[in-house]
Amino acid sequence: MKKRFKLLSLIFAVPLLSATPLTAWAQTVSIPLQIAYTVQPGNTLYGIAQHFHVSLHQLEQANPGIKDPSRIAVGEKISIPVPSHLSGLRPVTPSATVHHAPESISHSTAVGGSTAKQSTAIIHTAYSLLGTHYRWGGTSPVTGFDCSGFIQYIFHVHGIQLPRTASEQANVGKPVSLEQLKPGDLMFFVDTYANQLSNQVTHVALYIGNGNVIESSSVHNEGVVVLRHILSDPWYKSRYYGARNVLGQ
Repeated sequence: MKKRFKLLSLIFAVPLLSATPLTAWAQTVSIPLQIAYTVQPGNTLYGIAQHFHVSLHQLEQANPGIKDPSRIAVGEKISIPVPSHLSGLRPVTPSATVHHAPESISHSTAVGGSTAKQSTAIIHTAYSLLGTHYRWGGTSPVTGFDCSGFIQYIFHVHGIQLPRTASEQANVGKPVSLEQLKPGDLMFFVDTYANQLSNQVTHVALYIGNGNVIESSSVHNEGVVVLRHILSDPWYKSRYYGARNVLGQ
């Protein structure tokens, strides 16, 4: 988004610890001690460490089976360690199932353990990217993210394919009322920058609980940040479009 947002409270990259909303969020969801990443063509162990904001040494320790860090194979599974300040939280294992987010989800779908774990893993991946800079049209940690590129990326890491733009993402899954919002849902906003048709979805953020979201913000190109109590700000509240559940919770 080109328009500069009026921010509430920004929480930047690791290593902000007790001051972040993560403490409150962790009361309701669990964080995995590790997340799995599949090596892609052109990847290096050093590059993967940079992407996930961990040191090369930490990555090597988490993957003792890698004998030669200069030689990793495409398709190989790499364990990404959680930052140390999260390591005391109860671990979960993210689902490795690859699927497309359904355009419609049965209202009778129950909250399954694997879905809850998947939501938690997605949120953790989002937190691991705190501080990644904003870039209009960006879709990766290397280029930087715009809002929908960030959302598409963190879901893709966990095998869920979402459309590219915020307006397209707003048509995936099922609508969720504010009273039913759960961590892992997507929140959408309209008319967040000039020269746009009225009432068109132009921004998306990931809900993480307790009224807070994580998003890629264009303000000062600050990128991936946490916004606390987003709808207490009249600017955001007046532009709120709705929320969607894309995981079938």
